[in-house]
Amino acid sequence: MEDLTGKQLGPYRIIEPLGEGGMAAVFKAYQASMDRYVAIKVLPRYYASDPEFVGRFKQEARVIARLQHPHILPVHDFGEDDGYTYLVMRFVESGTLAEWLKEKGALSLTEIRRIISQVGDALDYAHAQGVIHRDVKPSNILIDRRGNCLLTDFGLARMVESSVHFTQTGGILGTPAYMSPEQGMGKPIDHRSDIYSLGVVLYEMATGRPPFRAETPMAIVIKHIQSPLPPPRSYNPELPEPVERVILKALAKEPEDRFATAGEMVAALEAALLSPKTPTLAVEQEVIPTAVSPQMVPSSAPEEMMETAVASPEAVAAHTPPSATSAPKRKRSWRRILGYAVLGFLGLIIIGSILDSLDGNQPDFEQIMEQVRQASEAGNPEEVRDLLTQAIELQPDNAELYCERAYTLRDLGGIREAVSDFKVCAEKAAEQEEDDLAAEARAHAVLNEAYLVATEEDDLDGALEMIDQAIAREDVPPWLRCERAELNLQMQNFVDALGDFEVCAATNGDDPYWSERARSVVHSIKGGAALEEGDLETAVFHFQSWAEIQPDLPDPYCYLGAVLDLQHEYDAALDAYQQCQERANTEETKALSASGITYVEGHIAAAQENWPEALRAFNQALEITPDQGWLYCERAEAYLALSSIDEAQNDFNHCLETAGDDPDIQAWALDGLRRIEENH
Repeated sequence: MEDLTGKQLGPYRIIEPLGEGGMAAVFKAYQASMDRYVAIKVLPRYYASDPEFVGRFKQEARVIARLQHPHILPVHDFGEDDGYTYLVMRFVESGTLAEWLKEKGALSLTEIRRIISQVGDALDYAHAQGVIHRDVKPSNILIDRRGNCLLTDFGLARMVESSVHFTQTGGILGTPAYMSPEQGMGKPIDHRSDIYSLGVVLYEMATGRPPFRAETPMAIVIKHIQSPLPPPRSYNPELPEPVERVILKALAKEPEDRFATAGEMVAALEAALLSPKTPTLAVEQEVIPTAVSPQMVPSSAPEEMMETAVASPEAVAAHTPPSATSAPKRKRSWRRILGYAVLGFLGLIIIGSILDSLDGNQPDFEQIMEQVRQASEAGNPEEVRDLLTQAIELQPDNAELYCERAYTLRDLGGIREAVSDFKVCAEKAAEQEEDDLAAEARAHAVLNEAYLVATEEDDLDGALEMIDQAIAREDVPPWLRCERAELNLQMQNFVDALGDFEVCAATNGDDPYWSERARSVVHSIKGGAALEEGDLETAVFHFQSWAEIQPDLPDPYCYLGAVLDLQHEYDAALDAYQQCQERANTEETKALSASGITYVEGHIAAAQENWPEALRAFNQALEITPDQGWLYCERAEAYLALSSIDEAQNDFNHCLETAGDDPDIQAWALDGLRRIEENH
């Protein structure tokens, strides 16, 4: 395609070329009305002369524009001008996975995990919306400076599928090296074709090369259809076997033999990476945000309003009640090891299984276990403990009894005694080849010993090291990584906490407590990180997702209201703050949501140049939350528009005094004072 630098396409001025692929060229462009750079993908002119293509283009563009996911490059606009058809997308300073692979060859397991997790999640989301990508490949995976992936070119292949030019040239729809067998044969495809293509990408990341090479594109297509897959470990012997199995399943010739969904493939890879046969992964610090805290919020945002909304991921923890059907004894989080004296439903199940296993010749034992059941239902853990001790005297080799007493001792605060019982339980269970029970008991022994180190010796680092060692050396239950995530969160190791919570969410899907807990924290951290980067669309996605997971919690709605206000989506911001207010369970949250509502009302009035109403709203917001100094800058602007110069000057000065180290608020106040001095 010719160089379009300097050309105007609709409202977009072409600045420079960024690259060119088989179906389109990409340019950097400037949109004056929004004062922003965008990426504009321009298709060759012959497509615009094809009425069938134009209709398909508009239809597909609207579908793609509705895809809102943090790892899908968003489409802002589309159009036709001067014979060119174009798509407008977010401009991202990035490279591509293809460039990474060319530079590095095979990637580390940590890099592979992050990329597949993000791209797989994007595909899983798109497939749920009924959208198939059709051309998943490394050059369509952008990677920004923080290591975040953005999948691009959704639907572009489908747009040109029925065009006259495509039909006449007999083109292959897709890229041969990454094309599924059914796609290469021209058969109808579904989302499992994308899973195959993602499997090829995974193969290339793991080995440094695609599975099939040939002299012509068609020869590559035929190999995908007919040739056996070269085992990935034949090219990379260091690749763990569990990871190889994931690749082999993703690249099955028949769609029904592959993973059913992209999410299932991501979960399988996570499980493979957690396998004892896979080396322990280290979380890469440089590509994950350090925390969600008020300091991460852009200083032009209503920061103080959001401090208690999501001051840190612990905002989630503080409002996450244990579920009645989840998180029984073995799954209570780190902060709940002590203080709960309820035996719980799991205990009754274990006791029941102990009774069921008896041969009926021990009436004394049966009588004791029935008393245990009654004491459990009555909520009398001291009696449960004493009765279990009697039962152990009668059945000293019954591993479950030691575990059950350990749970009870722990709930009563006897952590050291509980550790001893957990170890006996693990030892006896291992002797009896009850591997799952042994693993549970060992994990609880480590967790409770770590708790003692943390509380009695005030050594959180030592506690964390104990759990790290357990996870590295043993086939531990997946929830132990969730517990480590909680400890990292408590220690404000937000990078490691995020990594563990992501794994926790992927490997504990059958546990409602951990699934909800982990996904909530992940979205809160990622939402705050996106806000720090000024990526408001992604922040909205994560806070909306958080709200969907925990719809009764006020915090995500308050944060969502603040971000939507920054986007000038005032009606949506008002609704979010009102949702926060309806759910507010503390006086502070009630004040923040009320202040947010009036603050947005002030912005609406200011946008309409209704300055008396804006002044009223900012006054009301300051009455509710007088400690939010930036509101004085807002009110100063209203005073200035109403020519109340002295009041404006006083408010700008007060805003400056309370700005602290916030450079944006300082600049706002100083600029206001300068304007007053120059014009009045």
